[in-house]
Amino acid sequence: IPDIGYSTDAEVPQGEIWLKGVPIIKEYYDDPEETEKALTHDDWFKSGDIGEFDENGHLRVIDRVKNLVKTQGGEYIALEKLESVYRGTQTITNIMIYADSEHSSPIAVIMLNQIVLIGKIKGLGIDKHSLHYAPMVWSLILKDL
Repeated sequence: IPDIGYSTDAEVPQGEIWLKGVPIIKEYYDDPEETEKALTHDDWFKSGDIGEFDENGHLRVIDRVKNLVKTQGGEYIALEKLESVYRGTQTITNIMIYADSEHSSPIAVIMLNQIVLIGKIKGLGIDKHSLHYAPMVWSLILKDL
């Protein structure tokens, strides 16, 4: 899937995982449109998972096609991947990132880790009630990202 940054020609080949065999679905119940999207003409099931083989030949799932959103500029963004990166910072407790094809950039709604931020602002003369508005606090958050 080169248009979203995955290629079987890469040093570590990556691409959508397709499955075929007796236990694989014949169709989606009462949904011919989804069936046509998910099954090839020769009965391969397109799982929607992006995978790669590790050095031992084991298949590892690394992403989902459906988790990728195409922005107005044609760039694909893996929202869950971004969320997990930012959720791993000290200053963010939770995050929701949204993107769509109507806009060029994603937006995020974040829940700040107030305990960490209060600890960082001690001695800076910033009141904990103005935590979300102080430019110095935003500088700390952006530096953490």
